[in-house]
Amino acid sequence: MKHLFPQAFLLAFSVVSGLLLSSCQPEVVVVYEQTKPLPQQGWHIDSLLSYSFEIQDTSATYGLDYLMENTSAYPYYNLYVTYYLSYNPTAAVLDTQLQNITFMHPKTGEPYGQKQWFRDVYRQDMQALDELRFPAAGQYTLRLKQYMRQDLVPELKMFGIRLYKQPTH
Repeated sequence: MKHLFPQAFLLAFSVVSGLLLSSCQPEVVVVYEQTKPLPQQGWHIDSLLSYSFEIQDTSATYGLDYLMENTSAYPYYNLYVTYYLSYNPTAAVLDTQLQNITFMHPKTGEPYGQKQWFRDVYRQDMQALDELRFPAAGQYTLRLKQYMRQDLVPELKMFGIRLYKQPTH
């Protein structure tokens, strides 16, 4: 009986501490999330991945993550992509940029992503854009193109985006 009090106290303390710590974290509001499987043979240089989403709150600041899956046989430690962000009513490209995404440590070759159960696939969620603002409410499209200077990039299984409101501090 005498050992029951310390265990019950530790359990209660752990639960209360966990609740307090989690309530201090600002909540991230996901506005849009979509992943797209890539063809078995790879991502072709002429193939653009397109994601359309609605923005209602123009006063908010947004973040954008890339969601990716690759196998351990992916032949490079990185991937170059160009994104094109456009406002649909005008079709005008608001922003474009070439980005370097690092999948593996350049010297050791160790994958940065998290290995998926029972599969030779690594999942990576990586911040692509920070403090993103949209000038008007409405429909936007983000298009992505691989820019590895070869027609086909093999061993990429999936690519997606997650757009979220960044918490205010």
